[in-house]
Amino acid sequence: MEESEKKGKEERPEEKSEVSTQLVPSIVFDVHGAAQAVKQWERVERELLGPNDTYLVKGVRMINKSGWRKIALAANVTTEIVSVLTNPDNAPGIITPPAEFSATVIARAKASWGRVAEDVGTYSASEFLSKTGERLPVPKATVIARAATRAINRAISDLVGGGRVSAEEVEYPAEAEVPTQQQETRTEQKEPEDPATEFQLRYVAALTKSDVAKGILSGFLKVHGLSDINQLTKKQASELIDKLRTVSE
Repeated sequence: MEESEKKGKEERPEEKSEVSTQLVPSIVFDVHGAAQAVKQWERVERELLGPNDTYLVKGVRMINKSGWRKIALAANVTTEIVSVLTNPDNAPGIITPPAEFSATVIARAKASWGRVAEDVGTYSASEFLSKTGERLPVPKATVIARAATRAINRAISDLVGGGRVSAEEVEYPAEAEVPTQQQETRTEQKEPEDPATEFQLRYVAALTKSDVAKGILSGFLKVHGLSDINQLTKKQASELIDKLRTVSE
């Protein structure tokens, strides 16, 4: 009996407590990649956005709806509305003060490289004010549309704009105004005769999908004695983009 127990003990390997020595992997920051992304963002602002793509709000220039749509196009980002919630549900077509109505919209932005961002935008009928700060009657559809604009702007910003606040987030009718040509010179017109930028050419190409837009492009090139868009200057590309946007957006 003793020999059997002894033999059994010899056959069983000695149990040892194991202590994990695996280290938690350190976070690796792609500093160079981040720096390049920031430079790309600065180029987009400098070369793609015009004076009608920003608002001056409390002395701070902010990108508005048209600007964020340009950025989404340049970055190959698509957007969609995920859900719309209204309160109350049975509101009339026109919201007349002091009646309350609000809309909450969730929007999703998708990048071609697989990244996705969702965000929420809200708008209330009480925000629809005159320049003197008085509430005005507002269509129900306008409230929903403005909530959607905020949601989409936010989603695009979260995806490619570093979470920057859009103009429509802080739009105060008495203070937010679209700058005129005299108020702000287009950045691309600082060197107007330089060749059009890559972003400008991509945007022109993206806007010339319809037959009407192609006709505008053809006529513009003919007037300026050009054979293709690669011969455009910054100033000409800016003018052409404005013309194409009237029929393509």
